[in-house]
Amino acid sequence: MEVLKSDFEKTLPVIKEALLDADFISVDAEFTGLTPPNIQMFQTDDLTQRYNKIKSCVQEFTIIQYGVCAFKRDKKTGDFIAKPFNFYIFGNDSTDIHSRRVFTSTASSLAFLRSNKFDFNKLIDEGIPFYNFTEEGSFSSTQSGTSMLNRRTYIKESSLTTNGKNFLDNARTAIATWLQGNTEKPLVVQTNSHFYKKLITQEVLEKHNGYVQVAPRDSKHVQLVRLKEEEKKQREAKISSPTLNFRAVIEAIKDAKCPVVAHNGALDIFHTVDQFWQYLPETIEECKDVVNSMWDYIVDTKYLAEYHPLLKVTWL
Repeated sequence: MEVLKSDFEKTLPVIKEALLDADFISVDAEFTGLTPPNIQMFQTDDLTQRYNKIKSCVQEFTIIQYGVCAFKRDKKTGDFIAKPFNFYIFGNDSTDIHSRRVFTSTASSLAFLRSNKFDFNKLIDEGIPFYNFTEEGSFSSTQSGTSMLNRRTYIKESSLTTNGKNFLDNARTAIATWLQGNTEKPLVVQTNSHFYKKLITQEVLEKHNGYVQVAPRDSKHVQLVRLKEEEKKQREAKISSPTLNFRAVIEAIKDAKCPVVAHNGALDIFHTVDQFWQYLPETIEECKDVVNSMWDYIVDTKYLAEYHPLLKVTWL
């Protein structure tokens, strides 16, 4: 079944029913590219080196089509009944959310997809938007009332100059004093540059997300506003709506609590985590925990074919 943006909401219950009833689920993804020219994989790579290279690939390209198939074994015949679903994925802006995504690709990948009848018009017109948990936590309001997605670039405090550290310390003190005062008036923070605007937004998202919102005031200032309870509920409802977010399918797979099967699926899994769950963490050790928080059981058939003694004779 092909699922498009225009029918995603009404089809979602059917998808969830199939997934929750499955004995196992297979996934497969199509990307705008595999590896950028400056990345090369070597057999001598250790785990950290390989993870960092794959992470760079994931951050460069994006999933544009996602296949999910739920398999259920018939108890009488022993046959497996397959229920496949195919999704076009496209991170375009909506009327409510400015995602500001950058679309990068390799010519060879697009040519390969087109040679296999991939419909790029359908991708752009009917691709389902997506927001991972990290991105949902980064939404900030614009003056027009829409939400803006703050991209993945993270400013490390250890990299700040003396002026940057002083700005952040002063801002933290001002925010703490403002919150203790229990006033309804917004807190105005002088930023002067885009960098400081991003830094104060990052600080609020990390420390006060959910009850404080950063909004632009003018070219040199931002203002911090307390969210009322009703505003928080409206914001959460808007962000978590399944009509906005393909992650509803990823969460349904998690809820199924059955094995997820992929073939040669390292890129598929890492892209899925980064694009639909949360941005990939710094280390492979952290990544293992994040992957397991998304799906409990993942099976790679290529790995089985290479290492399982009963499957080594196959040509997978």
